[in-house]
Amino acid sequence: MKKYFLMAIITAIMLFLPSNAFALTNNNNVEMTEEQYNKLVEIYGKLSVDNMSQEIFDMEKNYTYKRLNTKTVYVKTKYKMDSLGRVIDIQQNEITQEEYENSDKLNIQTRANCGLYKECWETNSKKLTIEAFAANPDPNDGGATANLYLLTNTWKVMPKVRSNDIMAFRYYNWQPIPDSAWGQLMYGVNNGGYTVYNFDKNSSGYYAPYGDNIGGFGITMKLPEGNLIFLSNQISIKGNPTNLRVHSVYGTYQHATKNIEEAITKQYIISSDGLGGVIKFRNETFASTYDGMQGVAFGSSDFIG
Repeated sequence: MKKYFLMAIITAIMLFLPSNAFALTNNNNVEMTEEQYNKLVEIYGKLSVDNMSQEIFDMEKNYTYKRLNTKTVYVKTKYKMDSLGRVIDIQQNEITQEEYENSDKLNIQTRANCGLYKECWETNSKKLTIEAFAANPDPNDGGATANLYLLTNTWKVMPKVRSNDIMAFRYYNWQPIPDSAWGQLMYGVNNGGYTVYNFDKNSSGYYAPYGDNIGGFGITMKLPEGNLIFLSNQISIKGNPTNLRVHSVYGTYQHATKNIEEAITKQYIISSDGLGGVIKFRNETFASTYDGMQGVAFGSSDFIG
């Protein structure tokens, strides 16, 4: 009799527990409620949240988000390579979403099929998306309402050169929330599963030339080797405009066309006349290492009306 009575009590407790009371644990042993998990997946995607670090989850767990705007640019890049495989020319063209989606089905020339010891053109394609969200904190947490900007680069045709690429933000009349910057590198290998690397301000690739809360920041990410079937990078920042009428946030992704050391990738300033309108290297030789892909941006006018 006591056994049945105890089971009835347990059943009653489970029925009256809120649905978000049950904790989930991701691949980094980060515990979160089902409600928190679903909320973050809607913004960052399942692969991101399943592998999110404790540090990043702690930055995100007390916010709810509302999407405000999205901009995407699709780019096809052709690299002319000499007989030794060195890049000697770069041609970039903005393409349509349809052309991007079909780009991996085309007969793309690579060094493997144009022959050794000959000049050759390599082609890849990628898309760069910037998204803006209203970030509302939990009323019990005491945080401030903010805007979240998420910059995501996704490769459709994988790059030949796998070195240290850079993702970066530049802000104008916009103040970030301290310690809210983070990023991820996500990739999948044929028959090898998926891997995610997390970055925050304590990561070696993080760099803010003027300090964490001024001008902008970048994160250097080393691209993985192997037979990749998926490759994507993203960075995120929360903050607020200091001038509601005139403010902007710019994002860029710069792909290294030859090997470059991580220490060198951080020898830049945040500048509007830099690569992608964001990063300007102090040495032009270092700048020429990158493909110079155009950036994406939001200004105050994107949120009026």
